Amino acid sequence: MPGQKEHPQAETGARTLAERVCLFLLMLYPRSFREGFSHDLLVFFRAHRSHSRFSGPLGTIRFWMHTLGDVFRTALSERRVVFRTALSERRVKRFEPSRGHEMTDSVPPTGAGPSFWKRGDAFVSQLLQDLRFAIRSLLRRPGFSFVAALTVALGVGATAAIFTVVNSVLLRPLPYHDSGGLVTVGVDRKGRPMDDMSPPDVADLAALSPALATLVGYQGYTATLTGFGEPALVEVARLSDGLLETFHLSPALGRDVRAEEAVPNAARVAVISYGFWQDRFGMSPDALGETIQLNGRRFEVVGVAPEGFDFPTRTQVWFPHRISPESCGRGCHTWRTIGRLAPGATVASAQAEARAIAARLSDAYPESNFEKDFHLMSLQDRVVGDVRVALWILLGAVTAVLLIACANVANLLLIRASTRTGEIAVRAALGASRGRLAIQIMVESGVLAAVGGAGGFLLAALGVEVLRLTSAGTIPRVSEIAIDGTVLFFALGLILAVTLLFGLSPAAYLARVPLSTNLVHASRGSEAAPMRRRSRSLLLGLEIALSVILLTGAGLLLRSFGKLYAVDLGFETHEIVRFTLSRGGELDEVRTFYRTLEERIAAVPGVESVG
Repeated sequence: MPGQKEHPQAETGARTLAERVCLFLLMLYPRSFREGFSHDLLVFFRAHRSHSRFSGPLGTIRFWMHTLGDVFRTALSERRVVFRTALSERRVKRFEPSRGHEMTDSVPPTGAGPSFWKRGDAFVSQLLQDLRFAIRSLLRRPGFSFVAALTVALGVGATAAIFTVVNSVLLRPLPYHDSGGLVTVGVDRKGRPMDDMSPPDVADLAALSPALATLVGYQGYTATLTGFGEPALVEVARLSDGLLETFHLSPALGRDVRAEEAVPNAARVAVISYGFWQDRFGMSPDALGETIQLNGRRFEVVGVAPEGFDFPTRTQVWFPHRISPESCGRGCHTWRTIGRLAPGATVASAQAEARAIAARLSDAYPESNFEKDFHLMSLQDRVVGDVRVALWILLGAVTAVLLIACANVANLLLIRASTRTGEIAVRAALGASRGRLAIQIMVESGVLAAVGGAGGFLLAALGVEVLRLTSAGTIPRVSEIAIDGTVLFFALGLILAVTLLFGLSPAAYLARVPLSTNLVHASRGSEAAPMRRRSRSLLLGLEIALSVILLTGAGLLLRSFGKLYAVDLGFETHEIVRFTLSRGGELDEVRTFYRTLEERIAAVPGVESVG
């Protein structure tokens, strides 16, 4: 209604995707502008969306071009009456609304529009004209356009792909609630850090450190599941306490493992994952109280973990670690740990407490804890490990490759610009200003960057999939690597940067050459050589410097790899096969299993020895 002000995001439930995109464009303008004009723009939008001229793919493009023109023009007006007069007079005369759609609340014409409205029309018209001319100009030289766009695509694709990995692995938080408070604890003895701890040390640190709200020891391995058809291997974890409290989660069904169940002769209970519950029990609530058999032992199901939780490493079953007093004690470092900081605590304060507790335990148990220290770090740092530095170096390397690509394209554009001096001279003689000429060249660079950037984004998506398939086990969180909104904004920033990097040089070159010089050189068929040579020399110097940096780094890496490969290990490594496996059960059963396995492997043809 006239005078009514609506927030541009009101009533979004009944709006189409196109209308939401239209309103999103309005978010670029001040709030007062959106509140005043959003209703009128939507009325105009709905009235013209179904017009026959806007049908089909080309009609859709034409419609959005006109819509964008309207948004740019209305942004130049600060009065509601000017905007509505423009819509009713200037636009409705061109396109009549389709049947069933009427313009409402029309305001009578108030006379000629102000001068700034005309300037807005001129700017949009010039921009569209430059865009059409740039596309035609590039299509007339398909070889040059293809090479330039492909060069940009390769640079943008490599940089965006590596940034996707960096963003997913290093920048994005872990997929847990308040993941910044999750920590792990390991042992450091005489400068040799280990990730594992002994069960008694875990219990003492959990009880004595106020900075740790919880600390759970766990041991993950693969077990054989029977009783559900064919035997299957599943990932399981033995715990000193329940994990869900540490991760601030609640069970989907039942309860979690309890600390009092991690003792000898306690009942054998287990918590199953949501996927296990779905696949094996059909998500039936009657799963509670049922039994599952792992490595020949029966466990009663007492809980179901929430959907998506599988710590550590795709675990499907969790059960208490029934610690025996006759175990190897503080000398056996067999547990990994996961804990959560208490409110107000930091990693540094928890580390200081852990070091003090380690010193007390060293005095109390010198036989096992002499010079033993505890090192504490966030779970994020533990997961990333040594990959952090390598990924940042790799991102810097591909960024250098992108800069080299930009320099190459800028050289190509400079060479092309040197053949256009006659064209530029004629346009300048007809009244085009230097700024107008520079904008035309920048628009052409923008079209090249947009086409190359789109191709680079497709290459980045393909490269990310290849990395996910080939880097399992070498890059942490590889299953989480995916293109998201951050990567999209990064890619858009890359395209803008590329436009500026290889568009400014030819634009400045053509705009700075005097008109008389252009006319003279155009008539003689020669070039404005000195300025062009200086620009190309600067770009060539940049390319050489970046290439030397990349080649030096690659040479150092190859040399380091060669030295590592040439280290004498003291034994022969060829024709040796190594594998790992785990077998639970009583000690006599485990010994019998490994003896039988050794005998059977030794009997395989071609095996000389086994141990």
